This record gives sequence, structure tokens and C-alpha cells, in this order.
Amino acid sequence: MVAPLPVATQVTDLGTRLQMRRDGSQTPLLKVRLPEGVRRAGRVARLPLCFGRRGHLLASSALTSSLYGAALGPVPLRDLQRLRSAAMQALL
Repeated sequence: MVAPLPVATQVTDLGTRLQMRRDGSQTPLLKVRLPEGVRRAGRVARLPLCFGRRGHLLASSALTSSLYGAALGPVPLRDLQRLRSAAMQALL
């Protein structure tokens, strides 16, 4: 009889504990990261900067932190649409 291979459900990467779900549910990190990205995009929108600078700030801060959390599991379409609209509003 062959023993089943153990499957890791959490990993520590760069000081962050990542939990992966096998049942398709959201991870705790995703529930925190996407709203944080929307909040950061809102803060970028209030800065008196040109289009290019806002784009750089969005790419380096709001979007990367959100997508880092989104890489761990399925992301609801509603949350992605909120992030997308917040990013568009920050650029306009």
C-alpha cells in the first residue's frame, strides 16, 4: 500500500503566513488584502499628481498588495470589480 503524499496548506514567505484552501473558499489573507487595495487606490486618487505618477503608485502599492493576496485562491468577481473601479477612479 502506498501512503498518500502530504499536502501543505500553509507556507511562510517573506514573513507572511499564506494559507491555501483546497475547498475553494477565500483565504483570510484575501479578505484583508483586496479591501486594503481599494483603500490604497482611494488614497492615491486624492494625491495632487499627474497621470503617470498616479499610475506608478497604483502599480507599486495598491495593485501589487491586492494581487499578492489574490494569488492564493479564487477571487469573487464583485471584489475584482471594486478594485478595478477604484483603480480607474484613482487615474482619472
